[in-house]
Amino acid sequence: MRQVSRLVGIAATVTILVALMAGSGKGAVRSQAWQPNGDGHAPSVNGYALPGRVLGHRDQPVPVARVSALPVSGDPALTGPGGEFTLYLNEGGNYSLLAWQPNFGPLPPMKDVLVPEPGSPPTLFLPPAGDRIADGGLEAGDLSAWHLSGQTLPALVAGSHTGDWAVRLGGVTSVLAQDVDPPGSAAAQTLSLLYRSETLDPADDRVAVTLSDGVLTATHTLPLTESGWVHAWWDVPQGMGPALTLRVEWRLGPGAGPGGVVLDELSLGTAIRGAVPAYLPLATRSRPAP
Repeated sequence: MRQVSRLVGIAATVTILVALMAGSGKGAVRSQAWQPNGDGHAPSVNGYALPGRVLGHRDQPVPVARVSALPVSGDPALTGPGGEFTLYLNEGGNYSLLAWQPNFGPLPPMKDVLVPEPGSPPTLFLPPAGDRIADGGLEAGDLSAWHLSGQTLPALVAGSHTGDWAVRLGGVTSVLAQDVDPPGSAAAQTLSLLYRSETLDPADDRVAVTLSDGVLTATHTLPLTESGWVHAWWDVPQGMGPALTLRVEWRLGPGAGPGGVVLDELSLGTAIRGAVPAYLPLATRSRPAP
């Protein structure tokens, strides 16, 4: 499941992180050092360390994101310049991870993170602020925001990457589509999604992701050979839009056995640059004694 390690020692470090974010076109400089708990006391000594990363929908690291665990078992963490974090937890158990950064959109919690349990460190992908896709996280509890078609209609399933629901496309043909509203700005747009292959024949089965404005069309085919959740993203071609139709189509290959693909966290919006680390010199100056 998720990678954790038992602490055998405690090392105290003080880190200054300077992150240059391109939120509104201006570089906003933020610094972050060690902070005490809300009651002014130092963080408690914890029993487990859970590392992970927070990325944007273009795979860019997200610095200064706040990551916390539910139920509460230790102090929240802040991501570094590479989006990395380490949560220190008092007890093992089943946790939900929450990640938040003010320059990005909201992300449902990543559930069922087991501590301690061998596996890969969790990676959370924050959606863009002003996400253009309605119910891209599939948390409405139905698919009313989407157009469904094909021999087998897409259906909500458990086992999502974040939140409670994902959507599965399967059968011979299955199509999930949505007419996307025009963007609020002329900034470049990026389409992003997470998918998990359940195919028995990755060479012949096909999942096509298409964006179209009625004149221009861009189609991308998802590789189905990888296991587990895979993040995929594409920049919207220049000159396409502003109104778009997103279409994801599953098609079973000839002679292939039952299969399908599970989708989660579909988003479309403007990507923000990651962090630029800056190393600041420290100087001391002595003063004469009074």
